[in-house]
Formats: sequence, C-alpha cells, structure tokens
Amino acid sequence: MQIADLQSEQKILHLLRLGFRPFFLLGTAFAVIAIFIWLLILQGKSDFTPLGGGYWWHLHEMIFGFASAIIAGFLLTAAQNWTGIQGIQHKSLLFLVVLWLLARITLLMPNLLGKHLR
Repeated sequence: MQIADLQSEQKILHLLRLGFRPFFLLGTAFAVIAIFIWLLILQGKSDFTPLGGGYWWHLHEMIFGFASAIIAGFLLTAAQNWTGIQGIQHKSLLFLVVLWLLARITLLMPNLLGKHLR
C-alpha cells in the first residue's frame, strides 16, 4: 500500500518523514544524557539542581521524557500503517519534537523561566 507521494516525500528532510525517527533518536540520546547527569548529581560531583532535585527529576524524565518519546514515535509511525492515512510529518512533526525538547530543557534548567518554579 503506497500512501505517500514519492516526489513530495523526497522534498522533506529524511529525519522528519516518519515520527519514530526524531523521537527514537532524541529520546535515546536524552536517556543517556539524563543518566549521566543523574550519576554526577548522585555522586556529588555536580551541584547542578534540576526541577524537583536529582532523584525526582531522574524518575520523572525516564518515564515522561524517555518513555513518552519512544511511545510517541512508535504511535506516530504505527498509526499511519494501521489506518492507511498519511501521518504527521515535516513542520507538524518538527513542532511536536521541539515541544518535547522544550519540556525537557525546562525541567532540566528551571531557572530559564524564573525562580518561581522551584
């Protein structure tokens, strides 16, 4: 079943053609970075304090940061195959990825939005 026009598909950045590509890539990279940061905080080698403290932040981000990215990537790609309808891509997918990244950055560095978040 061909649900996409090949010529219009080739105009889109390869990374933004299917939902799993940016979310799997960034979700996995984020998990590795989050574990590294958490280990530094846990060992006392960093005085960096994400929102909620190191322990809460790590728990929250492994569930809502990493797992949500993987689930979103899977569903955005699988729904297209299940329904036969073109899934979101290009600018809409980029918007979702940027929204996910902004949430990760906000929890990692809450001072960017002001002191009232702590």
